[in-house]
Amino acid sequence: MTHGALPAAEWLKNTVGIRYEPHNLFQFDGNSVKPALIPVGQTGTEYITKLSALAQKEKIPVVTGMKAVALIKNKDGRVVGVSCESNGKKYDFYAKGGIILATGGFGANAAMVKKYNPSLDERFKTTDAPGTTGEALYMAQKAGAELVNMQYIQTYPICDPISGVIELIADARFDGAILINQEGKRFVEELQRRDVISHAILNQPDSYHYVLWNDNIGKISNTVKAHPEEYETFTKQGVMHTADNLKEVADFFKIPYDNLKATIDRVSQMAKDGGKDLDFHNRGGLKDLSTGKYYIIKAVPSIHHTMGGVRINPKAEALDKNGNLCCR
Repeated sequence: MTHGALPAAEWLKNTVGIRYEPHNLFQFDGNSVKPALIPVGQTGTEYITKLSALAQKEKIPVVTGMKAVALIKNKDGRVVGVSCESNGKKYDFYAKGGIILATGGFGANAAMVKKYNPSLDERFKTTDAPGTTGEALYMAQKAGAELVNMQYIQTYPICDPISGVIELIADARFDGAILINQEGKRFVEELQRRDVISHAILNQPDSYHYVLWNDNIGKISNTVKAHPEEYETFTKQGVMHTADNLKEVADFFKIPYDNLKATIDRVSQMAKDGGKDLDFHNRGGLKDLSTGKYYIIKAVPSIHHTMGGVRINPKAEALDKNGNLCCR
């Protein structure tokens, strides 16, 4: 994956037509350097629309409204097709070269998540599409493939408490926004790994937190600028608020004002002294938060990425429990 990342990005840009934001390498959670290209719009829409257009151009059929229910094997035990259902009717699709399973994991299957990682229980919603329910993994297992690493499930720490979706606007933390708890205190490095931040949040009272930034950060943050619709949606829901001063921030979410002011004063002083974070060692450096407007959003962790799946070799061919090629 790492050695192929740049060639894959170049293929997406030059062949598929994906547009990336110029001069905007992005630093995700836990990274020591900025490793990520960001598509225009900062969501997967750029990929889906361009790949769909290319498939249409190449006359590659895309069948929707079809549920895969089983893998079809021939008399030699090779997987040669997929059995599907739609509106009560059965359809079989056969492949010339092979079957590719790309069904998005099982993050939207709460029972399956809890089965493989009991710590990720009913407290968690998901960022994933409703169709990521994992049936294809069991289809592969039934066909002879081994499932591995199913317990490794990633959470995203900054999500909507109501729906579970990622609060993309709150990724202002990569530009200097801070995370605070209900007591108005910081409790973790804002750029730590996602699992570290998520566990830290769950250890806070009522297992939620807030992301707070000001106009100075908002004006430089491409993330904030890219998601104005989220600002409107989350404000209407009551999980986000804009305030002219810290007292208004504290009053809206019933955060102790003295604690919040002390936190902002300390962060701002460290920012003025060079940005070095003496408390949580924020690797991106701290920003001055001494003046408003202020933006604050309430957030929780959600199930985000299930990393387990079918055991494969470097060619992505399915293997059985003995490490041998299966299903072919």
